Parts: sequence; C-alpha cells; structure tokens
Amino acid sequence: MGTAASALGGREFRCWKFRTMVVNGDTVLEQYLRKHPTKAALWSEQRKLVDDPRVTPLGALLRNAVSPASELPRVTCVLISIQSGAVVPIKN
Repeated sequence: MGTAASALGGREFRCWKFRTMVVNGDTVLEQYLRKHPTKAALWSEQRKLVDDPRVTPLGALLRNAVSPASELPRVTCVLISIQSGAVVPIKN
C-alpha cells in the first residue's frame, strides 16, 4: 500500500503513513458530542478535545508519547528516495 509520491527527477516511490484516527471519524465525533453536551460546548468553542473519540489507540500513542513518530515514514521516504526534502504527492 502506501501513498505514491514523486521524487526529485520524477522517480516514483511509496510513502507510508500511520492512521491515527478512525475511518468514520465525523460520525464517531457527532455521536460522542450528542451524548456529552459539556464536551460539545468545548468542541464548538475550541475545536479540540483532550479525549477525542476519533483517535485510535495507536494514534493516541503516537500523538502523546512520540508525536514526531507519525512523520517518520515520510522522513524515511525522503531520506531514502531523494536527496532534497521536496516530496510531491502523485495522488491522495
């Protein structure tokens, strides 16, 4: 799998990313906010939740303990595949 990207000179390579949120995040958030009015008020004010229900267990680990690790696959792709830091996604 991975995301196709283009290296300097047009060479294609795979760039890996970790999923930190559930796939149906909008639905999960909407249901959670309906059940927790206090959290809904906080969400509408700050657009941020400390205990966001959309975050996966792996996502929580990456975000809290080692947040820069979520960028490691991209950094690794850049270091291995190209000499410059320019990574151009081919498609999302």
